[in-house]
Amino acid sequence: MTSWRKIPPFVVQDLKLRRKGIAVVLGVIPALYILGVWLNPYVQNASDAGRFILSLRFEFFHNPLFILMIGMSSQPGEWVMIRRYTRRGEMAGYEICFILFYAFCFMLVVFMSGTLIYNMVLHQPFTEIPSLLVFAGLFYLVTVSIGLLFLSVGAASSKVISSIILIALVVLDRFTAAIIPSIFYGQNVNPSTAACVLLLVIGLISFIIVFQMKGKDYYGKDESH
Repeated sequence: MTSWRKIPPFVVQDLKLRRKGIAVVLGVIPALYILGVWLNPYVQNASDAGRFILSLRFEFFHNPLFILMIGMSSQPGEWVMIRRYTRRGEMAGYEICFILFYAFCFMLVVFMSGTLIYNMVLHQPFTEIPSLLVFAGLFYLVTVSIGLLFLSVGAASSKVISSIILIALVVLDRFTAAIIPSIFYGQNVNPSTAACVLLLVIGLISFIIVFQMKGKDYYGKDESH
């Protein structure tokens, strides 16, 4: 019987199997920051490291790139999941842990690339490190929320449709409610309140994923042949 403690190692194992493709996707991040420094005055004139990181817009760059990364790092086939796990809760745990781990890797590469290039290429010192760490935490929570939504929508449709819907929703938010920009830029939004709301959203979507996994038929497709 597979224990809950073996879920993270399986996530890391699957990451290693797809490391080349993921490395290519993540390698785009520092490359575009460097190009932005050379070609885009808006990137060059960023007032702090946080603004520099967001100079490549989240809705047009970070979000599509993250969805591409988790889309190409698709979870194992259904029979692999059945062999690994004996309970639906463990399967759902894998799905959620998959997003938590990949979102952390993505956030780490984004912030390491952004802060190092901001410091070394633009020769700007690091200031207000605590606020930058808070910003990194909010970035991670937003990314996790989007990743879990991708899984939930994909379970009800397909990964292609889920990708289109999530990219379109984030872009639409930019020009309508502006929820994500408000969280990142701190416009009349308390970071602690935003973090609590995001944690509630993550918990709700996780519950939905568990419910979807319990209702998923892993055998019907094969028995029909």
